[in-house]
Amino acid sequence: MGTWGGFSDDSVFHLLKLRPGSSGLFGYMHRGGQPVVLSIKNWECTDKRVLVLLDQSDPNPDGIEKVEGPAGWNSMKLTVSSPRGGQRQVVFHREDVRNQMRNSLEERMGKLEGKGAGR
Repeated sequence: MGTWGGFSDDSVFHLLKLRPGSSGLFGYMHRGGQPVVLSIKNWECTDKRVLVLLDQSDPNPDGIEKVEGPAGWNSMKLTVSSPRGGQRQVVFHREDVRNQMRNSLEERMGKLEGKGAGR
């Protein structure tokens, strides 16, 4: 569960919000493009693999049907699949962990910059 984000090799940003009860939202956005958000029809995680089925009643320009692949506690390397648009590989990371680590690093960097480090 939680919010997961990542880029595909072709620089498309993806965001996956997995909620309790097998619901949630999946979105993606090409750089400079419009965001596309799809409802999750169902998701499950079994044997360290996640399978997300998307609701096909939402506007879906790329025809994405499912997202699936191996899942870990902090990252998931998933395949985003569309019968008409092929597949994209996306490495998703937990956004809460990423934000927490980034904030800690930025705080430490700010202290060092104040002391003249990195010039």
